[in-house]
Amino acid sequence: MKATVLAYFFTFALVTDTVAAGRVVLPKQVFIGTAVDPQSISTRGGFLSTEPVAMTSSYESAKEIALKERDAIKASDAYVYVINTGLLGDHLQDIHSTFSRTGGPKRIYKDQWTSDIGIRTSYLVKVDVLKSNGRKVIVLPKDMSKQEPNHLSLSSPYYGQRLVWPLGSTSQTENGVGSSSGHVGIQIE
Repeated sequence: MKATVLAYFFTFALVTDTVAAGRVVLPKQVFIGTAVDPQSISTRGGFLSTEPVAMTSSYESAKEIALKERDAIKASDAYVYVINTGLLGDHLQDIHSTFSRTGGPKRIYKDQWTSDIGIRTSYLVKVDVLKSNGRKVIVLPKDMSKQEPNHLSLSSPYYGQRLVWPLGSTSQTENGVGSSSGHVGIQIE
């Protein structure tokens, strides 16, 4: 009898692990790294796009992309937007589903996720402002509209313009120059 019970529990555990292994485990948070300031994102109501929005479950990947974008456009700050995935529901997809779709996102992250709906400001948990002196400042969604615009140097291709996400609307390219350990950085021509 003990052997039958043990065999039953072993079979049950084996079947449940197999079923669970086939499911995609959603991260609790995903991140978007950019040099576009919170005030601009807040004014537009979030990361609204007609294309799938690329995000990552790796904070470090988002941070690297944000810093590369900041350096490419000669801005003073970089931003990592922290997003609550619970509000995205079935709209959040892993990178493998992106490859099977047409019109996939332009950015490529490590541990990439995409959303086929826009990311509204109400989905944001916080924004990490990465200052050029190495400091990190945390901004809550309710304070995004009060933040100052990102400061651009005189030699920036965006100098005198308002930064709008995604920056790809103004001569943005993806190339190997910005690639770092498996993901592509944004380069501005």
